Amino acid sequence: MSFSPYEHGRTLLYPTNGYTWITGLTRTANDVYLAVSLKAGRLLPGEFEDTDPAIRKLFAAWNTLREKDGLVFPKTIQVVSGGYIPMSYHYWEIDHVAVCFKNHGKLVYLEKNGMSGPYLRVDFNDEKELGEFVADKLLPPARDPKDINYGAPIFVAINDRLIDIKRP
Repeated sequence: MSFSPYEHGRTLLYPTNGYTWITGLTRTANDVYLAVSLKAGRLLPGEFEDTDPAIRKLFAAWNTLREKDGLVFPKTIQVVSGGYIPMSYHYWEIDHVAVCFKNHGKLVYLEKNGMSGPYLRVDFNDEKELGEFVADKLLPPARDPKDINYGAPIFVAINDRLIDIKRP
């Protein structure tokens, strides 16, 4: 995958100088690949139908594209992603990314809201609760007729597993 449109912070990535200022590091190609693989909207081939089986097929196609990017999920934490599947535009978009891990029988969810925080921690009993929480965060734009994601189904995934599908 060519990442040149993204490498200097245009579109999906925080600007290069800001990244260096915050982290003290130079952004690597792997950092760019990870961000693009997690956050870039993807045009997907095939039939777009608003049914659970069709959405599961699209999710499998999306995972195949991420595998081609070389994305390997970490073993110690899990990546939570949620977003929209605008049927009329034929793409899959992640709008939300967070992390979670197991701790004392709970699923601990951590996210950062906005550029300067705050951080949010929620302890869930299971993936079903987590999926409902993330989907509920994404539902308002899907219900707004002025938003591009109006009427779009919402998905929530943990790593490469689809855990929830909601409709507005």
